[in-house]
Amino acid sequence: MTDENAEPEQKLIRELANLLSETGLTEIEIERADLRIRVARGAVAAPAPAVSAPAAPAPAAPASAPAPSDNDLASHPGTVISPMVGTA
Repeated sequence: MTDENAEPEQKLIRELANLLSETGLTEIEIERADLRIRVARGAVAAPAPAVSAPAAPAPAAPASAPAPSDNDLASHPGTVISPMVGTA
C-alpha cells in the first residue's frame, strides 16, 4: 500500500465501518483487483452470569454430655484399682 492510496483506502474502511453500524452486520469483506479489505465488529458479549458463593454448611449440633450412668463403675465387682493407668 502506497501513501497516495492510503487515504482513499482509509475512507473506504470508514465507510464500511459506518455501513456495519447502520445495518447491524458484524462483518463486511470487499475484494478488488489488488485490494482486499475485511471489516469486522466484535459481537457484544453477554454479561457473565453472577456466581454466588456456596451456602455455608449448617452448624453441627453441639455434642451432648454423656448420659449419667446408673451403675457406678468404681463399685463394680470386676473393677481393678491401680495407681496408674495400664498397671495392675
